[in-house]
Amino acid sequence: MKSKKINIKNDPYSIDKSAWWGGRGLWPCNWISFPEPTEKPFIAVYCLDFNFVKDEQVRVHVAADEHYELYFDGELIGRGNDKGDFSNWYYDTYELNISQGTHVLAAKVISLGKLAPLGRLSLCHGFILSPEEEKFQKLLGTGLANWKTQKINAYTFKILPDDEFWFAVAPSQLTDGNKYNWGIVYGKGENWVTPDILHQGRNGFLRNEYDFLNRKMHLMKPSLLPEMFSRKHLPGRVRFASTRYSFDCEKEKLVETDNSATIIKEWNELFQYRSLTIPANTRIRVIIDLEDYYCAYPVIVVSSGRNSRIKITWSEALFLKLKGPEKGNRNEIFNKYLRGIADTFIADGGEQREFSTLFWRSGRYLEIVVEVGEQALVIEKLLISETRYPLEMESSIESDCEQINSIIRPCLRSLQMSSHDTYVDCPFYEQLMYSGDGRLEALTTYAITRDNRLQEKAIALFNASRHHNGLSMSQYPSRSMMFLPTFSLWWIGMVYDYALWRGNKQFVASVMPGLRAVIDHYLSHIDHNGLVKRKEEYWNFIDWVPDWKNGVPPGAEYEYSCVINWQFVYVLMLTAKLEEYLEEEELAARCRRYGIALVAQINKFFWVPEKGLFKEDIAGTAFSEHSQCLAVLSGCLDTETLKILSRTAFNHGELIKTTFWFNHYWFEMCRIMKRIDVLSDRLELWNGLVKQGLKTIIENFEPARSECHGWGAHPIYHVIASIAGIRPLDFGFNQVRIEPQLGKLEHLKVKCVHPQGNILFSACKENDTFLFNISTPVSGWFISSEKSFPLKAGDNQLHIKISEMKNA
Repeated sequence: MKSKKINIKNDPYSIDKSAWWGGRGLWPCNWISFPEPTEKPFIAVYCLDFNFVKDEQVRVHVAADEHYELYFDGELIGRGNDKGDFSNWYYDTYELNISQGTHVLAAKVISLGKLAPLGRLSLCHGFILSPEEEKFQKLLGTGLANWKTQKINAYTFKILPDDEFWFAVAPSQLTDGNKYNWGIVYGKGENWVTPDILHQGRNGFLRNEYDFLNRKMHLMKPSLLPEMFSRKHLPGRVRFASTRYSFDCEKEKLVETDNSATIIKEWNELFQYRSLTIPANTRIRVIIDLEDYYCAYPVIVVSSGRNSRIKITWSEALFLKLKGPEKGNRNEIFNKYLRGIADTFIADGGEQREFSTLFWRSGRYLEIVVEVGEQALVIEKLLISETRYPLEMESSIESDCEQINSIIRPCLRSLQMSSHDTYVDCPFYEQLMYSGDGRLEALTTYAITRDNRLQEKAIALFNASRHHNGLSMSQYPSRSMMFLPTFSLWWIGMVYDYALWRGNKQFVASVMPGLRAVIDHYLSHIDHNGLVKRKEEYWNFIDWVPDWKNGVPPGAEYEYSCVINWQFVYVLMLTAKLEEYLEEEELAARCRRYGIALVAQINKFFWVPEKGLFKEDIAGTAFSEHSQCLAVLSGCLDTETLKILSRTAFNHGELIKTTFWFNHYWFEMCRIMKRIDVLSDRLELWNGLVKQGLKTIIENFEPARSECHGWGAHPIYHVIASIAGIRPLDFGFNQVRIEPQLGKLEHLKVKCVHPQGNILFSACKENDTFLFNISTPVSGWFISSEKSFPLKAGDNQLHIKISEMKNA
């Protein structure tokens, strides 16, 4: 192996404590930049030819602004750097195994400026490669070694339209092979120039000035994440091929009678590693079904065919109309329109030309449109190079319920496709990390893998996003400053979940000042009626309820909102538990005092005795499941109110229902109220998606914009944590609480990952008894109805009469 990416925790260079502060934390190597002033977007390659007299292993630290591809002897060895912000400019660390002889290091640095994905920030274009050992720094380091640079003029970009759907991802890319220097990553060609030397690399743990005296400086910290999962493979099967369509055919409906079995056979042979020759003066439209949802770079290798155009369009599903989100069954393609994100490549007539995109795309369907000119085009290879966070299902679920079994795979795939160098809300449209989405994505991740690096990064970045108003940004990293106050509260929930499932007390303590600032922001909005009164300067989003404009419940903008007040009470109580965890009893008591005071006013203004429900606004214009479930989750209701809600919250016809993401909180209420039957019934929403041909979970009720939203993966969590009932009993998961609610299940087998091993749970119905076998690395308690049974670390077996399992 020539190289591998590794993780380090601290800055790699020693600090000269004898130097004054301004001279400390400086790296030995500098950032370099293309010398001529140039407006973004532009792409430059930085290249170094060097010679080693013997075999060496070299550790180098690499970063770029905004994004890089790193090549060693012409081979792509890494992409980066991870998304961060100006105070957290993440760099990657590689160990290069370099043999004796002459070699080439090259980096393609992509700077798109305002056209870049919204989640990518930029100070100034540049690149740095800094060897850790001093003996290699003058030989390989930027600013010290003889690096050269060249601008690539082959790329142009087109911003994606937002007249119907909002996009925040990379723009459409056109790559003109006639303008590309095909040997550039090998250091070949002319027009190389010497790069400008910029500022030294800076220790981001020590330094804090990223824009000082008009000098842009990157505050560098090591990547927190492992190398992304990467796999090249053939792209599914061809389902449509025809020569009867124009090159720009997005407005042309797919007609089944136009389908050519002969062309389909030829293209499917391409997927058997055979080349495909397309004759001169030919145009072909091909639809490929990837048969799953993918995030990937398309890779197409061509020969000859000078000036032929190849357009690759990614789509999540085909649409029923030219406008609107309606798609119908996702397996069906005929009499529909393929609308998506298109990238175009122009062949230069050379041999073995490999084209790809600078950023990954996503979806289930690929449309390939090839328009060949006077010279036949040979397609040598067509692949997709999958990319995502290396998130795998280490836990497992087996049951006798097909309803449960059928949704695990699409839920997992949704989470995987929404996990990259940050969590993202959706891979197709935005690729942004939101704290509301992120809480559920992180929580589901705890239940399926021991890896918690992505969750820690999410928590830390939202902490870094905080504004002087006390709120964290709702989407971050992002060039757009957006505040959803409710999402700042969900960020607190994210920290609470981390403390419960993982329990790194030092890390939790490091973000507590941020949590307290959010709490204080909300406290400042309590008015003379003792209620939180939100203002119109913020988007007070709760859920994508069809009847709520922009997801904002009644009363949330100008008056009082019941759900917003209950959400604050709920989070106050979570924060109180965190303060106790950190032995801050006074601060815990403060949170509880404010929470109890709020509950009294909520009961006064929002409780409707004749309905046995909390109304959504003072006027009583609506009632929602959202307010009822957050009231229950707060833990602050008296016994009588809980008893009433146990009837009304599940059966009242006036209640506005929660959608896919907020169903998590409704499911939590089902667990508390021992109504696993209604939880199971609502899982039919997810089953309905499978029946409609979806491979992932949609954003909202049909007709939905996004086909893949990570927040919809939470049923995996609930099968483990609500149905099998496996949850931490204390912060850090030092003890386990298992309270199964099996409903109609007669068999359930779950493996749940734990920081110290695996919790193995099986339940099997035998006549009038359930046999439970439990193996756990920690002690804890098994709860059945009103009875508690101690669990020892190791193997446990219990026989419990079904008549004694009221909550099952």
